[in-house]
Amino acid sequence: MAEQESDKNIEIWKIKKLIKGLESARGNGTSMISLIMPPRDQVARVTKMLADEYGTASNIKSRVNRQSVLSAITSAQQRLKLYNKVPPNGLVLYTGTIVTDDGKEKKVTIDFEPFKPINASLYLCDNKFHTEPLNELLESDDKFGFIVMDGNGTLFGTLSGNTREVLHKFTVDLPKKHGRGGQSALRFARLRMEKRHNYVRKTAELATQFYINPATSQPNVSGLILAGSADFKTELSQSELFDPRLQAKILNVVDVSYGGENGFNQAIELSAEILSNVKFIQEKKLIGKYFEEISQDTGKYVFGVDDTLKALDMGAVETLIVWENLDINRYELKNGATGETVIKHLGKEQENDQSNFHDAESNAELEIVEKMPLLEWFANEYKRFGCTLEFVTNKSQEGSQFCRGFGGIEGRSVAMDLSMREARRFKVEELAQATKSFTNKSLIGIGKFGEVYKGLLQDGVLVAIKKRPGLPTQEFVNEVRYLSSINHRNLVTLLGYSQENNTQFLVYEYVPNGSVSSHLYGAGDKVSGNRLEFRNRLAISIGAAKGLAHLHSLSPRLIHKDFKTANVLVDENFIARVADAGVRNFLGRDDVVVGTSSLDAADQIFLSPEVQEFRRFSEKSDVYAFGVFLLELVSGREASEPSPSSSTQTLVEWMQNIRDYKDIPMMVDERLGGTYTAEGVEEVITLTLRCLNVSSEKRPAMSYVVAELERILDKEVSLTTVMGEGTPTVTLGSQLFKSSN
Repeated sequence: MAEQESDKNIEIWKIKKLIKGLESARGNGTSMISLIMPPRDQVARVTKMLADEYGTASNIKSRVNRQSVLSAITSAQQRLKLYNKVPPNGLVLYTGTIVTDDGKEKKVTIDFEPFKPINASLYLCDNKFHTEPLNELLESDDKFGFIVMDGNGTLFGTLSGNTREVLHKFTVDLPKKHGRGGQSALRFARLRMEKRHNYVRKTAELATQFYINPATSQPNVSGLILAGSADFKTELSQSELFDPRLQAKILNVVDVSYGGENGFNQAIELSAEILSNVKFIQEKKLIGKYFEEISQDTGKYVFGVDDTLKALDMGAVETLIVWENLDINRYELKNGATGETVIKHLGKEQENDQSNFHDAESNAELEIVEKMPLLEWFANEYKRFGCTLEFVTNKSQEGSQFCRGFGGIEGRSVAMDLSMREARRFKVEELAQATKSFTNKSLIGIGKFGEVYKGLLQDGVLVAIKKRPGLPTQEFVNEVRYLSSINHRNLVTLLGYSQENNTQFLVYEYVPNGSVSSHLYGAGDKVSGNRLEFRNRLAISIGAAKGLAHLHSLSPRLIHKDFKTANVLVDENFIARVADAGVRNFLGRDDVVVGTSSLDAADQIFLSPEVQEFRRFSEKSDVYAFGVFLLELVSGREASEPSPSSSTQTLVEWMQNIRDYKDIPMMVDERLGGTYTAEGVEEVITLTLRCLNVSSEKRPAMSYVVAELERILDKEVSLTTVMGEGTPTVTLGSQLFKSSN
C-alpha cells in the first residue's frame, strides 16, 4: 500500500511538471491542439471530428497558419491510429508546433493515459495548450471515514474529494436518565449503562466492518473523524472495543449539533482544515524520522547529491526523499578526443561555470549528450535501485530546514547499518527455539549447504537458517565474517552463524516471496500476472545482475559459483536478491565435483563448459550462469528441458545453435501475452547469446550486462505501456517535449 501511495505521488508530480511545461508553451497562430477523451469515449467519433476539422482548416487564408494547423491535425490523427479504444482512464493528447526560447519552431506530440480517470472532454485548436482539465488529476482522492454518533443512532460515511457517501446508519432507543425507581433506581441505572455499552460495542463492530479491508486486514481510509452531540464519540474513541487499527487513524473528534446526515455535513465542514493538512502532517513525520536518524547518529542516512547517488549505486537506499522543486540538472558529457563519457549534476550557479564543461586534465570541451532535470531522472529510475521515492515541499518548518540545510535530497537506509555489524554468533538453543526444534513444518528447502529452515528470532526478525553436519573450524568463522560484511540491496545478507554439536549453521535474512524459479515453473500456479510481465522480468534480471556485478567489483572479487534461477529470490516488492553468494567456499572439494549423480541436470545446466571440464570458476562462469537465468526468464521454463524443435537438445543447446531469430517466438513464455515488444525480446536474446558463448573470453562483464539490460528496459518503458487489448501509449517521463518524427 505504501508503494502504491508513493507511485501515485510520483504520477502527481509528473502531471504538475507536464502542466507547467505545457502552460509555458506558445505557438504561432492556432496550430496547437488540446484533445482530451474521457473513459468510454469512442476513438471513431474523435477520428471523424478531426477529419471534419481538417476540411474546415483547409480554408484558412494564411498559408503558414493553414499548414501548421493541418500538420497538427494530421499528427493527432496518426497518434490516434495507435489506439483501438480509449484506455480505461481516458486519453490526453497535445500536439502542435511550439516556439522555443531561442525563437526556433519545434514540433511536439505528447499523449498518455492518466493515472486515474479523467472526466473532462475537450478539443481546442489555439496558440497555446489548454491544461485546465488536468488540474482535477491533482485533487486528492484520499478517502476519509466519518462516524456520527449520538443518543438517537449512528451514521457511517466516507468522503473522497468532493464525493460524500453514506455507508450505513441505524437508530437506537436508549433509556433516559430519571429520578424514579426508588429501590429499583440502581437496577434502572445498570440497565441503562448496559444498553449504552451494547450501543458502543455495536458501533465499534460496524466500524471494523466498514473501515477495515478484509483482504489486507488494514484500514481502507486515510483517516477517521468521530463526531456527535453527546459524549458517545469520546467514549467510542477511548473504548477497548474500538479496533486499535482504527484508533490510530483518528484525526479529529468534533462536536456537532445534529445527528444523521445533517451531522455528517456539519462534521465535514468542521474538519475541512485538518483534512487539507493530512499530506502536510505526513510530510512532517517523514522528514522528522530523517532528522531523528541524524540526531541519534545511526549512520542510516546520507544527504547531498553526490553521497546519495553513491549510496543508490550501492543499493543501500530504501527511501529517497527529494524536494519537489530541486533545481539540479543531470548532464551526460562526452569527451570528443577520448570518447569517454562522464555524468555531472549541476545547479544553476555551476552551469554558469564553463570549467564544468571542460576536461580537467586536457581542458578539452565536453559535448552535451543529454541534459535532464535530476528530479525527472529520479522519477524514471528510482525503482531500478530498489527504493521508494518521496517528494516533499518546503512549506513546513521541517521541510524548509531540509531544503536549506541538507540540499533537498537524502537517502535513508538499513543496509548501511548492517555493513557496520559483526557477524553474530548464535547459540544452538536460539536457533532451535526459532524453528521450533527444526521441525518439518519449519523446513522450507534443501540446498547445497544442507537443510533450510524458516525461523523467528526472539527480537521478531524472520530468518532463513541453513544447517548441515560439520566440525567447528576457524576457517568457517573467517569465511562467515567475510561474507557477512558484504551488503548490497540485491544480495541476501548473511547475518551470522553457529557451530556446535558437530553441526554448522548459516543464518540469513528471510526473503518472503521465494525464488524466481518457483514463480516461473514451481509447484502450483504462483505466477502473478502483474508481477511477472516482461518489464517486471527485466527489472528482476537487472537486480540480479547488479548483485553479481557487486560481487565481482569487490577486492578481492568474489565469484558466486552457484548462480541459478533458484538462487534469485524476490522480496515483498519483487526486488531481486541473489542468495548463496560464496556458499561453495564452505564446501569440500568433493562437494563441487560436477558431472556426478549428486548434481542434477537442472543445476548442471548453469555450469559453463570450462567449469564442467576443468572446474575453473571465474567471473565469466557467473556470466554464463546468468545467461541461462535470462533464458529461463524469457521462456518461463527450465533450461534443461528439451527445446521447442528437438527432443535431443536442451533449451540452452538449442539457443546456442540458433541461426534464425524467426524461431524466437517458439520459446517465449506464452504467459507474457502482449506485455513486450518484439524488439525488446530480440535484444534480450542477443544479450543471452553473448553470455552463453562457449568461449569465456567472449562473454561480457557483468557491469556491461547491467548497463545493457537497463538500456533495454529504458527503451521498453519509454516506447510503450500495454493497456487493455495490447494498445500502446507513450508514457510520461523522459518523453516530455521530445520532437516527434
